[in-house]
Amino acid sequence: MATYPGSGQFTEPFRDALSRTMEEAQKLHHRQIGTSHLLIGILAVETTAGSTIMRSMGVTLEVAMAALEGIPTEANLAQPDEVTDAVRQVLDFGTSNNRYESDGSIGTEALVLGLLESGDSPNPYDRAGSLLARLGVTPEKVEAELERRRRVSAERIDH
Repeated sequence: MATYPGSGQFTEPFRDALSRTMEEAQKLHHRQIGTSHLLIGILAVETTAGSTIMRSMGVTLEVAMAALEGIPTEANLAQPDEVTDAVRQVLDFGTSNNRYESDGSIGTEALVLGLLESGDSPNPYDRAGSLLARLGVTPEKVEAELERRRRVSAERIDH
């Protein structure tokens, strides 16, 4: 994927999720990397805030994988040609909204919120937005869960 302004602030789990995203698209022989691949990448790195929040809301790796069913594969394709416009929007959102980590770094929770902000597109690789909407995942619910986690973390530090 392209280098983005602010990418030096990506946490290691964020980078791991992006790597898993690319691996999944490549493994499936898909021409483009879409938001569905990105959601799978987030969920595949199980210890991240984004993955934990998604699972707490009923979004599992299996559910995300089902979103990619039926997309044509290209057996001779060594690796995806490009990322979709929706993935670019998610990454742009993540790099411009780094308020989630106390040290200014950008974690996977920014990707989750970016997926929710990106909505859906007619591109079959970009089904994450409609999947999350069907499961009742909203930016407000994710923000509330992030705030709850910050409070719990702060209470642990105070005690």
